[in-house]
Amino acid sequence: MKKWIGRCIKDHPECCPNSRPQKWYPSRLLDVGSSSESQSPMNPTEAKFRVHDTKNQETLGHYMTVSHRWGDKQPISLTQNSAADLKGGMLVSELPKTFADAVKVAWELGIRYIWIDSLCIYQDSEHEWQSESAKMGLVYKNSWLNIAAIDSSDCNGGCFFQRDKRLVEPIKMKFKDDEKEFLCIDSNLWLVGIDGAPLSKRAWVLQERLLSPRQIHFGVLQLYWECRRHAACETLPGSMLASILDLMSAENTDAQNTRKATPLDVYTGWRHSVQNYSKCSLTYPRDKLIAISGVAKEMSKVINDQYLAGLWRSQLPTTLLWSAEPSGPASSIRYQKSPAGSGNIWTRPRPLRAPTWSWASLD
Repeated sequence: MKKWIGRCIKDHPECCPNSRPQKWYPSRLLDVGSSSESQSPMNPTEAKFRVHDTKNQETLGHYMTVSHRWGDKQPISLTQNSAADLKGGMLVSELPKTFADAVKVAWELGIRYIWIDSLCIYQDSEHEWQSESAKMGLVYKNSWLNIAAIDSSDCNGGCFFQRDKRLVEPIKMKFKDDEKEFLCIDSNLWLVGIDGAPLSKRAWVLQERLLSPRQIHFGVLQLYWECRRHAACETLPGSMLASILDLMSAENTDAQNTRKATPLDVYTGWRHSVQNYSKCSLTYPRDKLIAISGVAKEMSKVINDQYLAGLWRSQLPTTLLWSAEPSGPASSIRYQKSPAGSGNIWTRPRPLRAPTWSWASLD
């Protein structure tokens, strides 16, 4: 991790804001202290964390973010009832495993603050949610590093797993009469490890992944590195092979590089993003457009186009020709027979969260 981060900070000016002082902070962060402040930093029995108000308390240094699945189990949350305890300080050992592991990573990397949605946004205030969810894109855009718990199905799954390292190492081969050494690896390494992981099925994660300047995916077998210039993993720590990068999700390669891409490339990246995003799940279907709004805001800066409920004005009317695939699970729509045998129709959730001409009106 430290080698990947060090090279990124040194050689990748586009992976900002990591090479300059932090200028923007979320409304709240978790102050996890540092490893030097804990007697047992990697086994935090006595170490504490507290909710830190950036508006009223001095905040120095960078912060990290955490991408995770809530799952069926409600994680520890910031509410009116829990606020006093969380602001006063609680034991790190009381956190769910995924959050506690993220604290360990922060200590190891020397970062004092981390941002976790359930602990930095009041979960029992609709007004708070409306205000803070609008800033979600900025939260991840300004993160020093995003920790993605990709193989954890809920907050108790953790970032660290027992593994057989032999399954990670590439097979080294030599052919007869050839002095060169070849590496035999799985060409689906990235697609299976990242895009097929449980976390990638969560809709909010697309925005978190695209907007974070750099992130480390904690998989069940290995770590994966991703920044705006470079991708790597423990199997190929130097760099992912070009042939594998070609197989990476189109939305990742297009949308993360919008400032260098042509408008046509950006729109193509958006369509790929929407195609994958619409397959993901949301705890609250009302968040359909909110959970991708940060990406839309960044794109609008590049292409100078008007955003219309998931579509772009300059691409109309062509992009109105989207279609919904009837296969797969559907959470809030029902495939029904219309009266008088006039064919099949889709019905939409009520109240409408988007105009009927937008793909965002359906799940």
